[in-house]
Amino acid sequence: MSRNEGFELISDTVHWAFSIRGGTDCLQGLRGRAMLINEVKIVEPPAAGTLTIAGPAFFYRAPANGSSDRFKLEVAGENNRMRGTSVIVVDVSIR
Repeated sequence: MSRNEGFELISDTVHWAFSIRGGTDCLQGLRGRAMLINEVKIVEPPAAGTLTIAGPAFFYRAPANGSSDRFKLEVAGENNRMRGTSVIVVDVSIR
């Protein structure tokens, strides 16, 4: 996972990217050191793979064939005692 930007729960949008082999899985946690995640929603599901929310994390399964995929998540919670949300746009390269 290449995290190009950290999210702050201040109505921000960040972009992440990762590479995965076709037909394999990725489990990625979302919580930062001083964060309390209350909810994670799928805003835009992936076009090719499958995405499941697992508490303060997501589980992505890549299709057997494909070259790229994308999805968006919304994270709500508290960061340093301040409530807010962030959107995470995830680009997936399937090899």
